[in-house]
Amino acid sequence: MIAQDASIAVTSPRMSRPLFLATAALPFTGALIGPLLPLLIVFAGTLPPTAPQANKPVALLITVTLVCAAALSLYAVVVQRFRGFPKSLIAPLAAVIVTEFIAAAIGLNFGAGLFSIGCQLGGIIFLAAGVIVLADRNTRRRFITCYLIAGSIAALFAMALSIMRQPPAMFAYEHGRASGTFLQPNEFAGYLLFVIPVALAQLAAPRWLRTLGWLVCAIAIGGLVLSVSRAAMLSLACGMVIYVRRFGQRALLVYLAIALAGLLIVALGFRDVAHDPSENASRITVWQGAARIAQRFALTGTGPLAFHIVYPVLKMPNAVTDEVHAHSVPLQMLIETGVAGFATFLWFVWAAIAAAQQVYRRIAQGDREKMLLFAALSAGFAASALQNLIDVVTTFLLIAGWLNLSLLLSLGRPETAEQ
Repeated sequence: MIAQDASIAVTSPRMSRPLFLATAALPFTGALIGPLLPLLIVFAGTLPPTAPQANKPVALLITVTLVCAAALSLYAVVVQRFRGFPKSLIAPLAAVIVTEFIAAAIGLNFGAGLFSIGCQLGGIIFLAAGVIVLADRNTRRRFITCYLIAGSIAALFAMALSIMRQPPAMFAYEHGRASGTFLQPNEFAGYLLFVIPVALAQLAAPRWLRTLGWLVCAIAIGGLVLSVSRAAMLSLACGMVIYVRRFGQRALLVYLAIALAGLLIVALGFRDVAHDPSENASRITVWQGAARIAQRFALTGTGPLAFHIVYPVLKMPNAVTDEVHAHSVPLQMLIETGVAGFATFLWFVWAAIAAAQQVYRRIAQGDREKMLLFAALSAGFAASALQNLIDVVTTFLLIAGWLNLSLLLSLGRPETAEQ
């Protein structure tokens, strides 16, 4: 596969400006309005009545904007014959879509299944367009700038709502934890697991971008603390080891000491802050109920986004609340799409890791800007993987994962610029 893809890294034709702008439409739209995309969950119908509800007209406007941007980028990518798209990802991605459609067709909520598949297809278009336009260094810097500014605004908005206790119903439902447009604190924290490393990775970027990175990092860390997402904090502390080790053993040892002290503070001081103490044990009960669902629907699954339909029937007798997901992505995938869908999901993860390893080998060792960004993105994916083992963060699955994967894979491509 390395030999097969090596030709991509030799030359890269320049694009006309209209074609370049069309290709960049969805990536830049996603970077700018990414924090608003969780509002689209209103169309899936999975939120419980007591949860914060998104405004449907606003969600519809966001949808129209995304569809238009996706149509432009898809046209441009087709014209360029999907140039640069990692060939090793084609088969597993196709398998994921096929198994998800089959599960939706024979599952319990076909409409929600189509919503999920539509999000995945949009992510694939984002990936195809992103690996083309983000290969250009200046375009990539502009993209990162948009991404960081949007992330800082989202964090400031979420913190402001939490501090002002507005709106009261949302503040009460979230126990005062910051969530903003993400509706759920853990979703907000999952988004920040990429914003923080990417912001820190700008140490080798131009001074203006480096300054922006430090500022956004400080804001995002504040947002993460106010989200009071203990799983996200632990996951970020572990994932950042990948990034810090780039600076040598001494830096790594200092970081590990600071991280350990921070985790002890979180474990002892944040144990029940903004949390119902009963939640500390309830997740195990949810996993037990989810395992019963996986056993009953082992072959074909319940269909995408249908967990909340089945769980009330098969939950454990001691479970006191209904849940909308299994609090574990691997378990959620097994429940929604069955054994076949779970296998294709693992296949895609394996192929994506292999593609990332190829990207790393293509980056010039002296290109510190790219190397730091690659390490930061790897740290973000590692942190998200840990968080999603004990939670289901749809923000990562439907938004942050595609955005940051396209950015990572673009690092191994040659410079691509507009004419």
